[in-house]
Amino acid sequence: LSSQDAKFVEERRKQLQTYLRSVMNKVIQAVPEFTASPQKETLTQLMPFFVVACLLSSEVTLRH
Repeated sequence: LSSQDAKFVEERRKQLQTYLRSVMNKVIQAVPEFTASPQKETLTQLMPFFVVACLLSSEVTLRH
């Protein structure tokens, strides 16, 4: 990666981290079940998107 590409990737990572934190803050405020049991299993039951994302990520990792 060039330094410009690395800067871009780092900026996108920071933006994603900020976004995910805001999503999690909303979940904590809106879903008492998650606050009562803040575990990966609870999160994936409440938001199946994370299961699909994890599976896709694992698939990509296995290919490389």
